[in-house]
Amino acid sequence: MSASQLQKPVTIRQRRDPRTQQAGLPVAPIKVESEARAGAGNGETLDGHLWSLETGSSTTRADGTTAGEYKVGYGKPPLATRFTSENQPQRRGRKPKPKSTREAELALMNASYPSVEKGKPITLNGHQLMARARFQKALEGDLRAMAEIIRSTMPTPDELDEIEKGRPLTEHELNVWKTMIEIARGPEADNGN
Repeated sequence: MSASQLQKPVTIRQRRDPRTQQAGLPVAPIKVESEARAGAGNGETLDGHLWSLETGSSTTRADGTTAGEYKVGYGKPPLATRFTSENQPQRRGRKPKPKSTREAELALMNASYPSVEKGKPITLNGHQLMARARFQKALEGDLRAMAEIIRSTMPTPDELDEIEKGRPLTEHELNVWKTMIEIARGPEADNGN
């Protein structure tokens, strides 16, 4: 190449984008290198990154390619922006999916919580703590809490079958049935009517 070919002026072309022209927006110019400079072996890309065709002076990467052999394409981002601090390769595989609400609540219910009973520290799980809180509300006179406790302590259908077979009711079961009957009658029955 002659010296006159290397010193050709750089041409500037305007980008043709139908979307920007229809909207009446100005068209941004793009710097394009002359053929003489592009053929010289070194140059600058449209986004300002340097590139080189001299493969002999480049270093070999971990994947076995050199700087001149790497082609940007699908699955091959530019080397300058390949791995940012936010975009790192997964070293431990796929991230675990978040737990569902049910799984999270079950984990909380089965966890141990510190409590105090008769001045001594004890640990209870979520089920036991909720039962204590519900029972405390029932003792304070909350009818819904009372009904929930009675419903949860009622005999199961298998136990009811045993009762029908002639097994006598225990004192606790008799008290539960009496309380259920009183609640079923409602507050009007308590007034003596």
